Amino acid sequence: MAEIDAADQLGEVLLQGKVRRQGGGILGMKPWNDKYLELRAKGLACYKANGKGAPEDTFRVGDASAHRSDKKQEGCALEIRPNDGSTGHFFLFVNKEERDQWLDMWTSCEHAQVHGSGTSDADESARKAAAKAAAFGPPAVIDNKNEAKSGSTAQRGGAGAAKEG
Repeated sequence: MAEIDAADQLGEVLLQGKVRRQGGGILGMKPWNDKYLELRAKGLACYKANGKGAPEDTFRVGDASAHRSDKKQEGCALEIRPNDGSTGHFFLFVNKEERDQWLDMWTSCEHAQVHGSGTSDADESARKAAAKAAAFGPPAVIDNKNEAKSGSTAQRGGAGAAKEG
């Protein structure tokens, strides 16, 4: 039997795109590195910038919480805080609207997990939330210079969605 990818265990892809993540550092200097994120029905998968291979980190809805952060770029960051009390993880978006779109979708996934009667119900609730968020258009992405790009490569997830490479 083939081993299931950690990200596949998180369910259907709802949002995906490029962001920056604050990495480890010394003496308070923590660089922001290019990453590729997938928000799935049951959590968040973080990949290297090209989005290929196994995720570097996964954060399960229910095992972590998501919060707005005023860190960097006038509050365009999202903090994922593991419930075990370990250090939070910061992700930088192009603007507050994009950050809020990801936060709203995370919150919808939490709600679906708490109020759904099973996996299929949670996935269906998350799909409905993704469709509602799609009305606002795709989020922008961040290029290597941390500037918004036109013609975004960020996409809504779904059966035909593919990672950018």
